[in-house]
Amino acid sequence: KKSFVGTELNHKRLSVTIKRLSELGAEYQILYPNKLKEFREKKGITQQELARCAGISLRQYQRYEDSNIQNMKLSCVLAITRKLNISVEDLL
Repeated sequence: KKSFVGTELNHKRLSVTIKRLSELGAEYQILYPNKLKEFREKKGITQQELARCAGISLRQYQRYEDSNIQNMKLSCVLAITRKLNISVEDLL
């Protein structure tokens, strides 16, 4: 059994890598999952509502929800956390 730690910024390449590793019987763990979708679904808010609230396109919002929110502008973070009624720390 071999262990390794890796990172991938491109979510498409990451999904291909995870699929290939899974086919080989490897186990993996995502250490810092994006909680944006979880918070949104708990509040019953649509992606479109949050995108509108943050002043961004639906596609841009979906990118944040599907991958990494680290590049999100502070104004978007603040608008989204206000709408979800959560703290910035909860989201990050």
